[in-house]
Amino acid sequence: MAAPNNATHLLLTIEGSYRSGPAAGTEIWQTGVRVYAGPSLTAPNSLGNLPTVAIVEHLVSRTESDWTIDGIWRTEMGVSDLDPSDYLNDQVGPAVHDLITSAHFASDVQVDTIKCYPISTPDGKVAAPPGYGTGAPVTLAFTGTHPSGGGSQGLPPQDAVVASLRTPQTGRTGRGRMYLPPMDRAIMSNLVVSSTACDDIADSMTTFLESIRLSGTSTGVWVTPIVTGLPYTKYAVVNNVIVDNVVDTQQRRRKSIPSTQHASTVTPWS
Repeated sequence: MAAPNNATHLLLTIEGSYRSGPAAGTEIWQTGVRVYAGPSLTAPNSLGNLPTVAIVEHLVSRTESDWTIDGIWRTEMGVSDLDPSDYLNDQVGPAVHDLITSAHFASDVQVDTIKCYPISTPDGKVAAPPGYGTGAPVTLAFTGTHPSGGGSQGLPPQDAVVASLRTPQTGRTGRGRMYLPPMDRAIMSNLVVSSTACDDIADSMTTFLESIRLSGTSTGVWVTPIVTGLPYTKYAVVNNVIVDNVVDTQQRRRKSIPSTQHASTVTPWS
């Protein structure tokens, strides 16, 4: 079955790896957020129905000072359109750079790519331009020295501080989660994340989420972080970030790390 040619929202994924240690070259990390993207004369409501926008062919291969951007699509909204390559270049790329280089991320954490997917209803497949059998993201790939965390030695890759995204929608359907890459181990205090670090991380995430918004008053297109789920027809705008002081776990972030075993012989009775 061919991929749909319409999307209701965009999915941004931030993907990276590690610069050194056992995880280098074997482990990756990823986090992401969904965004509303639609044309309007006024800002979208805090809760509502997602717009349906056409996905059309638009071949992109551009080289910027810090990254390359490649893709095969853009949106078509009527009076105004959204070119995801411009969005990644002007908004998301700088916002991700500023977020990751903050002091609380481990120095071994680096960003490799940012991807923008057009997501369709009802099953969340990646939409494709007409004539393409499958959809694909527009990809920003960092070149040269990749942005990395501004802290020092980090927590293990499977230990993730979680940023909870809250909206005006009550219940589980109004909440989202971003599993962040490993933080500087100095954030820990008595087995939990210190209050100061929680506040700093929440503030950094708020700045990031605000930085990836677009105001339609100047562009004709409104873009804002949201929480949505199957069948991807309704949305709730993110209006709050909560950082829990208990570190969570993502087991898949360490499955391929090569281990070194250290043995000690137990002497039997003589």
